[in-house]
Amino acid sequence: MKSIQNTKLMSIRLVIAFTLTVLGSAQVTLGGFPEFTSTAGVPEGVAVDIAGNIYVSVKVDSNDQVWKYSPSGVGTLLSDLGESVGSVAGLALDNSGNVYMCRALVNPGVYQITPYGQTVMLPGTEEIAAANALTFDTKETLYVSETFSGDLATANFGQGGIWCIPKNGIAQLWLRDELLTGLPPALFPYPVGANGIGFYNGDLYVANSDKGLVIRIPILQDGSPGLAEIWKTVEDVPESPFYQSPAFPVMLDGLTIDSNGNVYVAIVSRNAIVRINANDRSQETVAVHPDCPLDAPASLALNASEETLFITNLGMWANFVPNPEQPWTGPGLVCTALFNEIDPRGIWTGRMPRVTTGEEQLAHTQMIGEEKNGISSIVMTVLNPDPTYFGMFPDATTRSDSLGTFFRTGPNTWNYTLISYGTRANATGYDDIIWIQIDKGTATATDSDTIIATGRVELYSGRDYPNHPVFGTIHDQDTDPRDGFPDTDEEPIFSTDYEVPQYRMPMLL
Repeated sequence: MKSIQNTKLMSIRLVIAFTLTVLGSAQVTLGGFPEFTSTAGVPEGVAVDIAGNIYVSVKVDSNDQVWKYSPSGVGTLLSDLGESVGSVAGLALDNSGNVYMCRALVNPGVYQITPYGQTVMLPGTEEIAAANALTFDTKETLYVSETFSGDLATANFGQGGIWCIPKNGIAQLWLRDELLTGLPPALFPYPVGANGIGFYNGDLYVANSDKGLVIRIPILQDGSPGLAEIWKTVEDVPESPFYQSPAFPVMLDGLTIDSNGNVYVAIVSRNAIVRINANDRSQETVAVHPDCPLDAPASLALNASEETLFITNLGMWANFVPNPEQPWTGPGLVCTALFNEIDPRGIWTGRMPRVTTGEEQLAHTQMIGEEKNGISSIVMTVLNPDPTYFGMFPDATTRSDSLGTFFRTGPNTWNYTLISYGTRANATGYDDIIWIQIDKGTATATDSDTIIATGRVELYSGRDYPNHPVFGTIHDQDTDPRDGFPDTDEEPIFSTDYEVPQYRMPMLL
């Protein structure tokens, strides 16, 4: 009996299949968001919520605004803060979905904007001379980079610094340091020191624009700052057309940090985005003009799954470096994939030999729906179905398609779940469920034409069998046989692991 069961289980493994369409390009964007979206004014800050909505701060004429874009790229005005002769700057989101925005230079401060657009300035933030960028720690303390202190009107500039705002508290100066201070005014009428800011594992990381540095500042147990240090001197970008430009030094703007501590930095003077490895601090270029539609990149934000980067363009290069042969994209929002991502859409097929014979093939077609927020639907049809499940359930007369979803967990990796049924018609008009198959596992793209599905198949009985030919006595444990799912505590009559390679179907022309 055991040998019969093992043979049948080997056959079962071949029923499971995963095949996905591959659109390999480093600039493929996911979830339907356009690669580039122009804005009515000049954007600066950007933030992304867990649902995939993107928030952008924009200077439109003389008004400071915050726009909200859906995961498919549809924009709506969230808040208009009114006229200002200052500068709109960075954005951040708290756990309740409130948006925080910096205003700098004139009418300075940090403003909270609710999901419904109500706006209020946080107390004490009017003292921040040049509020630039924002980040939260795990306690929802908000940290604000101050590009310079002092007075713009008199050009009496002081050191750059960091302010902190405890949750529901008043803003207070946290640190000023020479490492957060810019150089004497050159390209701008003021020094550009502390700029992009991010929090990771108890430390703040701050970009010093003029000096091309990423500064790390520990947050001590009592909440005070530790010793600021140079974490990375950002290198020039050989891939950039502006590499080693004598006119522009390596100038930084915004930064963001992924869940592994890697730091992404916008190099506005090189039209490039680089990633600094958290382990060895090596530098890698992940986006650069003209491969990516960058035009003076300012702020950065990763989506929840960290495979897509959103970037605001200041759109200033047309004024500095006119290029009629390849016009600059101008101000707007850039969306770019960080890896050679796979877009799981299309109709696919697979064939695998049956272990019991070595010749007969189990064929299937599979439709993968559009990916939205990392989730795609799956419909898999077995072309030569065996409703009896290889003779184990001879009273089953129909096998259903397998339905399910898979959820993107990282670059070219997914978790998936599929469910299918063997049924038998009865006089009531409702088919009896004879067996239920559930597959759960992970799918990984190994190259542009191959996906490896590694998972587990579980088989449940939909009825009692006092003397099953393979499994002996089977008791139907499903208390609600019409819901179509096993009970939470129901044990499968068997389960087994598998690893199955699948291949992309060639285009038929």
